[in-house]
Amino acid sequence: MLKRLILLLLFISNLAFAADEDYLVGLSAFEDGLYDVASESLEDFIASANDAEKVIYAKFILYRSYLLENKFEKALDTLSQIENINDKRLDKTLIKKDKIFILTKTDCEKAAIEANGKELIQIVINSKCNFSDDFAKKALDYKLENSELLNIFYKKVDNYNIAEKIFPKINLVDISNADKEYLAKYFYKNKNYDYFWDVYKVYKNDELVNLALSRLYEIENYDGFIKSFEFNKKYKLSKSNYCKLIKSYEKLGIKYDCALISKCVDKKEDEVRLTSACIIKNYDPKTYSDFIYSLKSSELKLLCEDIKNAISNDFYNKEILTKFKSCPDLRAAAKTMFKKGKYNEVIDLLTPGNVDEDFILISASYEKLGNSEKAKEYLDKIKDKSKFSN
Repeated sequence: MLKRLILLLLFISNLAFAADEDYLVGLSAFEDGLYDVASESLEDFIASANDAEKVIYAKFILYRSYLLENKFEKALDTLSQIENINDKRLDKTLIKKDKIFILTKTDCEKAAIEANGKELIQIVINSKCNFSDDFAKKALDYKLENSELLNIFYKKVDNYNIAEKIFPKINLVDISNADKEYLAKYFYKNKNYDYFWDVYKVYKNDELVNLALSRLYEIENYDGFIKSFEFNKKYKLSKSNYCKLIKSYEKLGIKYDCALISKCVDKKEDEVRLTSACIIKNYDPKTYSDFIYSLKSSELKLLCEDIKNAISNDFYNKEILTKFKSCPDLRAAAKTMFKKGKYNEVIDLLTPGNVDEDFILISASYEKLGNSEKAKEYLDKIKDKSKFSN
């Protein structure tokens, strides 16, 4: 009988020693970052141990091992067994944080519900969880980091009321340029131009400069548009804003460089016609001459309809008239010159003549110049003499 008792005590002693060994190995492995070894050892310890105090702490370390192995369901189950136990060895603050973190991996809605206080709310904000509008509003009661404010903003971007409340809390200087651009475009799109200008003060790029110019034009601040355009020429400005620049000058009655037109229009024929009209309007004969000389013959034909205006403003010389001789109908321009007493120019433009009206104008021009012989020569070419009498 005594022998059996001794053997039983030895067996129990060996079991206790083995359990203690698993406990010590588990704690040591956890400290060394060997979480799989720690989990296995502590599981074995808990399964056979009788020391309730050690079991409590073993479960604390075990749930943390599971957590660090990304075994979130097991971690939550083990954590729930000790979270309400009062034990000085257990870091209650850490347990609360870990629980919220685990819930962000397993149950986002519950994580948001149980997150009370700034630190726990920050865990939810920085997770991949999508949270409710009410949670976002609750979070904004705390002073948060820029990154956290932006996390809320991007998750609630479709709720403009929340996004609008977030913006004043953000330190624009300390966020990335990509975030600045997004915020500026977001508030521009939602017509909150004050917030757009707030971002623009600290950051601008090609796209934001173009938006700013468009806004100035939209509110009819033409002087401001022109000044801003000139100041921001180093940026890639859009065609539409070049067009608005021209219109701004026109609205203010200010002459502008006609070369701007090439930046505004897409079609070459439109560029040629509009540039010609602009130079004539600016009354700049020398620039007009240079412009005409720069054109190809195919481009020059586009201006045949404008030749009368050019001549009316004395924007011509013999060389220019020679270039325009390829135009199909020069009579209107010739009549304008005749009325101005430019008889030599009429002759240069219409000679040798093709139809009776040409011959009439050439003959009349020679007559005005006192060259009766030449006048008669072209008079004789007229087929319908009744036209001349008219």
